[in-house]
Amino acid sequence: MRAGAPLPRLAARIIPPMLSGRFPDLRLAVPDEQLRVQAALSEQPQGVPALPRS
Repeated sequence: MRAGAPLPRLAARIIPPMLSGRFPDLRLAVPDEQLRVQAALSEQPQGVPALPRS
């Protein structure tokens, strides 16, 4: 495990529920099908290569 990894993991667990509670109508600007997920060496999704511009 890298030294800086615990903080982003903690944020990834805390932020989505907090956002959905504060902004219950928050939705993606594009359909899910338009998102491309990048796989890392661990085969777990690590993010999207680019977000669509509005």
